[in-house]
Amino acid sequence: CRHMSTHKTELTLSDAKDFLSGYFNDDVTSVSEIGGGETSKAFFFKLKDADYVLRVNSHGKENYLKDKFAYQNFTSQNIPIPEVIEIGDVNESLSFCITKKCSGITLDQLDEATNKLLVPKVVAALLEVHQLKVPGTGYGNWGSSGNGRFKSWNEFLNASLGTDEDKLKNVLFYDKDLRDKLKFRIKELIKYCPEERVVIHDDFGFNNTLSDGRKITGVIDWEESIYGDPVRDLARLELWGSEYGFTAEYKKQSKRLGIKLQNFERRLECYKLMIALGSLWFYAYSNQEESYRNMVVTVEGLGI
Repeated sequence: CRHMSTHKTELTLSDAKDFLSGYFNDDVTSVSEIGGGETSKAFFFKLKDADYVLRVNSHGKENYLKDKFAYQNFTSQNIPIPEVIEIGDVNESLSFCITKKCSGITLDQLDEATNKLLVPKVVAALLEVHQLKVPGTGYGNWGSSGNGRFKSWNEFLNASLGTDEDKLKNVLFYDKDLRDKLKFRIKELIKYCPEERVVIHDDFGFNNTLSDGRKITGVIDWEESIYGDPVRDLARLELWGSEYGFTAEYKKQSKRLGIKLQNFERRLECYKLMIALGSLWFYAYSNQEESYRNMVVTVEGLGI
């Protein structure tokens, strides 16, 4: 299929059952596939009447070690992060992580009306993440040590613009003119982005936030987490769910908490465009033409 991702992790339900049965000596029941993101697959299972999640990917254990770090350092009553039980390798090409299962379902499985009612809870949880004590040193991407890999937020932002264009040289639907327009506008806006050093989930929202319809029951998948300007997290919510009014709620709750939002609109625009730029690159790289063209429409809606 011309629109199918070429970047997904592959593990069948039968393979998952065989792996879990061997790993736990046949104590595993009720194995079912959840699905997964672009770079991983996930399965529910029961072990001695307790519920767990198996995740696998083909990109190594570092991302799962970040989940473990997040559980150990960030979890609280209002930021429920699942406990990491085991991390290891399925085989030479696949790594795995086993966590306790959170109650509830991801926001993208809830209806629109329920999601709108949950907006204040989602924003409150996000703001609580942003008030965490920041571990380690540095900015941008952090590893399992808890240290960021860049000396400043500005350095991270500029480095983020340097995608590997050689990987896209044979992708006919990739629009280099649009890429250049995006980069030009982003460079105009970066100077308004402050050197804040806050814990950012950087993939917070519909796929990675769980709810029982009344409260937030899980914040999962910390592999993209970075240190920097918290408005970046809001930008992702706005880019994928502008109809929910996240920005208005964010402003309201920030004001109540005494959080100043200097150059807020320019920062929000900068991060939305950066996330869109990265998404366009990834959709081209993974041969997802339909998703690419949908993102082009979103970008045009942002005035580019």
